[in-house]
Amino acid sequence: MNAPQTPATAPADPGAAKARRRKALISLAALVLAIPVFFDVGFIILVPIVYGFAQAAGLKPLRFGLPVAGCVQAWDPSARPVKFLTVRGA
Repeated sequence: MNAPQTPATAPADPGAAKARRRKALISLAALVLAIPVFFDVGFIILVPIVYGFAQAAGLKPLRFGLPVAGCVQAWDPSARPVKFLTVRGA
């Protein structure tokens, strides 16, 4: 008989690795897309992509949507002057 597998000897879940990779890739795409566009445009463009990735991964859309929204918000061109002034202490 085989010995029971402990977490240290259990095989890694390939589905979890794929989900993490998908989240990283969609977040990177959101960063690149958000450079020239405003938040609302980037959000509208990325919502169908987020739903497609979530459906393919079998996860809830928020698992992909929250990192994407954060990336798009971080690079929103309309907020850059405010961020610059905040960093400069003005």
